Formats: sequence, C-alpha cells, structure tokens
Amino acid sequence: MIIKDLYNYIHDSLINKYPKTEIQAFYYIITENIFNYTKLQLVLNHAERIDEEKKTKIDNIISQLIDYVPIQYIFEKQYFYNMYFFVNPDVLIPRPETEELVDIIVNDFKDNNQQINILDIGTGTGCIAIALNKNIRKTKVYAIDISEKALKIAELNNKLNKAEVVFYQLDILNFEKYKYFETLKFDIIVSNPPYIKNSEKAEMLPNVLNYEPHRAIFVDDDNAYLFYEAIAKFSQKYIAENGVIYLEINDKLATNTCEVFKQIQNSDTKILTDINEKNRFIKIHTNI
Repeated sequence: MIIKDLYNYIHDSLINKYPKTEIQAFYYIITENIFNYTKLQLVLNHAERIDEEKKTKIDNIISQLIDYVPIQYIFEKQYFYNMYFFVNPDVLIPRPETEELVDIIVNDFKDNNQQINILDIGTGTGCIAIALNKNIRKTKVYAIDISEKALKIAELNNKLNKAEVVFYQLDILNFEKYKYFETLKFDIIVSNPPYIKNSEKAEMLPNVLNYEPHRAIFVDDDNAYLFYEAIAKFSQKYIAENGVIYLEINDKLATNTCEVFKQIQNSDTKILTDINEKNRFIKIHTNI
C-alpha cells in the first residue's frame, strides 16, 4: 500500500461507524502521528510505500476506532487553545466548546494590567487553568479536582506547557473542610462541571459512554444542579469584589442554572451561546 491509497483504506474500514467528516479528521491525525507529515507533505509523498511496521500500527489504530476508542486516547494527546495536552481515560477529553469558554475569558481580560487570582474548579487535564495562565497577563492561577489521577495528569500538562498553575486535591461538594483558600479571594472562578443528566446518556456516542470518565460528565436527574449549587455556595465566600464567574452548562437547563446563582447578592447573570447558538455558558458579575 502507498500513502495515496491510505485514505480510502481508512474510509472503507470505518464508514459504517463514523461520518465522512470524522473519518477525514481521523486520517489527518493518523498520518500526522505515523508519518509526521503535514497535509502538503502527504500530497508530495503520495507515492511513498507504507512499510509493514507502519501498516501494523495503522491497523491497530483502526481496530481501536472500530471499538469506539477515542482517537485522543489512542495517541494520548489533544490539541486545545494552541497547546497539546496529554490525555488518558482518567480525564475528560477537552472539547471545542470549552475552548470557547476560555476564549470568552481571555477576551474579557485581554487588557488586564493588574494581578488577578483565578480558580478552575474540576480541572481535569488542567486545560482551562493552563490556557488562562498562558494567555492572560499577571495571573495567579489555582485549580482543584477531586481525582488524584486527574491531578497527576494536570501537573504533567502544566510542565509540558511551561505554565505556573497551582493544583490542589479538593472536593467542591465538601469544600468547607479544606483550608487551602482561607486567605484568598478569586477575581475569576471558572468551571466545566458535570452537567449531563443520566437520562441523557441515550443521546451520547459510544466513545463517550464506553471510555470517558462518567464522574466528570454525568449527574443524577433529581440533582442536576448539584455542582452549580456547590460552586455558588463556594463563590459566596471566595469571590473577590467585582469578581466574575464563568461556567459551562447544559444548554437544556440554562435558565434554571442561572436561578442557582441568584443567591449571590448583587450579581448579574447572563447566558452566552456557543458557535452553534446553543445556550452553553453563563457569566456572573458580582458586586455590580
């Protein structure tokens, strides 16, 4: 087999499992990682013969994709906000919607010239905290997660991207028993907490259901606002004067999620849409 034939080989192997657009994306990810070629180099080297070692690797990747293993877990990396992050099944794979959340915050603070404290709640890979630390001037960024395994990955990504985020193991549902932040106030609190209801699992793809950590995704239907209520309670104590809270949300629960934050006095809550015009984020200004 030569490189010119590879796309059709991957396409024909996966067409019963994935849409064509996703197969095309897989093709470029696979060729980038196996051959270390750009799209232009693929064209220029289209007649190159694929040796047996590379063919075996490609077949193994295809086999995993047929079983719906996320390609990010296969190669153990995900591109997010112009940086690469190590990922494995201990952490949620960073999504484009979360990049949008980061971009909202970066744009809001692009002219920042004062020292500000930022807290990322439920950090996972550390992608939000690290991206904010790298793209907003004069920040002191902290991040928390309940998972020790996730925090090890976040620490690794912190080093890989030469960021300076401080990580703590902390359960936001029981934050009162921790003393990490007794003397701190945060100018920005951000979170992408679990918000998909268990009843919505039927709408999820097998690659999510079978491989990504459910604890980072799903909540009980009768307690759908559990993490937002905990974040609101935490914020009452730890948000700085004129601080801002940014949250990714379930688009079907946007209005009710906003209601959770009415307990924060003197605050203004706005629903923000993502690129697909879904109610994907809320932004809460405090002390206005």
